[in-house]
Formats: sequence, C-alpha cells, structure tokens
Amino acid sequence: MNRLASRYEFLDALRGLAIVLMVQVHCYGWFLAEPARDTPLFATSLVLGWFSGPMFVFIAGCWAGAVIWTRYRARTKADMSKTPTRIDP
Repeated sequence: MNRLASRYEFLDALRGLAIVLMVQVHCYGWFLAEPARDTPLFATSLVLGWFSGPMFVFIAGCWAGAVIWTRYRARTKADMSKTPTRIDP
C-alpha cells in the first residue's frame, strides 16, 4: 500500500492548525505594539492558542490509535483468510 494513501488528511490538517496556533501564540506578542495587546482580538488569539498544545497531543493519540486499529484489522483479516474456519455441529 502506498504510504501517502494510508495517511489521514484531516489529522494532518488539524496537526498543522495546532502548530500554526502554537507559533502564533509564542510570536504574536513580539510583533505587536503595546496598545494592540489590549484588544479583544489579542485576548481571543491567546485563548485559542492555549488549546494548541492539548490539541496536538490529542491528535497524536488519535493518529496512534488509528494506526494500531488499521494494523490490527489487517492482521486479523490476513489470519482469517489463512486458517480454515471450523464449524461445530
């Protein structure tokens, strides 16, 4: 199976969003003048940025779970096709 075909695009997109939010939170204050830091937009961006770390960890867990589940299903299907099915009366 092609490695790129087995990736989940929505998890990659959410991971990218988490990284952008993390960079934005850490760099946003440096590039803004002092009056701009007192706006509701800045406060909102900080609140959204606080979720980027937990979001990244959650996405990593979802990705790991999806990989484990996919490998488990592939292994059980292969095992079932190789072994004969026993039918008890």
